[in-house]
Parts: sequence; structure tokens; C-alpha cells
Amino acid sequence: MNHKAIKREEGFWSAFVILFLLTLTLMGLGAHVLIKSEGPNTANLANTLQADYAANGVAYYGIRRLGLGALDESATLMIGHGSVTLDTTKVVGSNEILLTVLAVAGSTERGIEIRLKQGLRLVDMAIFTTGDVFNVSARDSTFALDPDRCVSNADSVPAIDENTLDSLSTDQGHDQYANPFKPSDGYPDGSFYRPDGVTPNVTHVMNDFKVQGGRTIYGIFIVEGDVTLDGSSRIEGVIYLPNPTSTVIHGGGLPTEATITGGIISHGDISGTGNHISVQHGPEYMRAFCHYQTGLDLVDFPVVKWEYI
Repeated sequence: MNHKAIKREEGFWSAFVILFLLTLTLMGLGAHVLIKSEGPNTANLANTLQADYAANGVAYYGIRRLGLGALDESATLMIGHGSVTLDTTKVVGSNEILLTVLAVAGSTERGIEIRLKQGLRLVDMAIFTTGDVFNVSARDSTFALDPDRCVSNADSVPAIDENTLDSLSTDQGHDQYANPFKPSDGYPDGSFYRPDGVTPNVTHVMNDFKVQGGRTIYGIFIVEGDVTLDGSSRIEGVIYLPNPTSTVIHGGGLPTEATITGGIISHGDISGTGNHISVQHGPEYMRAFCHYQTGLDLVDFPVVKWEYI
């Protein structure tokens, strides 16, 4: 009897072991199949995430580079095991730029198309200041109102080669120490340029500067103190204030407004009293001034449309 019981128990344990081994085998096969199927899925997910993050990151980088004027028409960047291509195209018939971003990681591609409003640089401005602008309007070269020609509360003004401008003023005999300096009508010689027709007249005003009504003056004016422009006064040129001082423009009804044809670049506030206070962009004069610009512009490119493709 005991012998038979032992044999029955051996049969039970043999069957149990076989069933257990079969279960482990099936589990191993299942794990093997799962690993083989999930491996590519994991790789695809990694590529997708890399392409998404790369495309978005490089898009912001591209906008920043555009603002610095340092982005070529087409550029390719290597990021990790992938690549991102940036391309810029001028939108025909508009003042917009199309920035196209294409990121490739493995077999995954992600694209973004961004339409940006064309930014203006210092040379394109009538007014550029780190301070406030109040009751003074910016106009384009045709004298049409153009708010885009005015930048206020800027983080900084692009660096200017002040030493060269100061040297030009000294060499031309235009350093002025009166306080305030009140130039005569036609100052310094009735022209923005020196007799050579190329070099601008440059005047370095060491203190305050006041242009009296009815007078027209010419050239680039570097002013260390405050600037006051009376109604019906006129400047053919550029005013540059390297210090956080103010410009005050007194205007009246046409034709007695105070006007600047050229531009104002300031580290202080620009404000006006009266009516019809204007600063008209003068492309020729601003180009002459920006010849002495040494720092890169940082220009905003407002996003018009952002689309994933």
C-alpha cells in the first residue's frame, strides 16, 4: 500500500514540474516577443521626441538669429543623432519672411513653417530709444505716419563708435562747450556733408542743446545733455544722445512744427508739447550715421503664423 502511494505521488510531481516548465517557457516566449515588438516602438518614440524638441528649439533659435541679422538663407544644424535645416524666404508682395524648420531623427521628420513680420534695423528707424516716447510721431521718408519706425523702451542701443565721431567733431572744429549750445541758422555750413560730399558734419555738444524756432541746422549731433527743439525749428540729420538724458520737442500747428529729417537715437525719454511733432526717417542721413555702428542690431520679428507641417 505504501509503495503504491509513493508511486502515485511521483506521478503527480512529475506532471506538476512539466506544467511549471511549460508555463515558464510560454512566459519566456511572451517576453521575447514583447521585447522584440517594443524595441522598435521605443526607438521610434525616442526619434519622435527628439525631432519634436529639435524642431521647436531650433525655430526659436532661428528667430533669434534673424533678429541679429546673422542667419544665412539656408543652414543645417546637427543635434544629437539628428539634423535640423533652417531656410528663410521673403514672402512675395508682403513685408513678411517665411522661416521653414525641418528636423530629421532616424526615419522621423518634423516640420514647422513660421511667418514673421519683417523687422526694422537701426538704419530703418526714425526714433530709437531705451526710454519712453510721448506725443512725438515717427514718419517714413514720404512723411506718412509709420509707427514701425519708432522703437521705445529698447533693452539697449546698438554700439556706436563714439570715439571716431568725437574725433571728427574735433578735427572739424565743431566741439561746443556753451550751455546751452544754440546754433545759428544754417549751422555749420548749410549742408549735412563736408565739402567733399562724403564725410558728414559732426558736432559734439558737451552740455545742453537748444535749437531756436525758425532755424535749420545740419549734420550729426552728439549731445551729452538735454535737447530742446522749439516750434518751427528743423534738423537735417541725426541726433545721438549717449547718456540717459531727454529730448523735448515743442510743436505747433502746421507749418510751425519742429521736425527732424533723419532720426533720433537716445538713451533717454523723447517727449513733445503741442501739435504735429514729427521725426521723419531720412534714409541717407541714417545710413551715414550707421556707418559708425559697431554693435549688431537686435530686431524683433513678430510671429504672424506658426504652423506644424
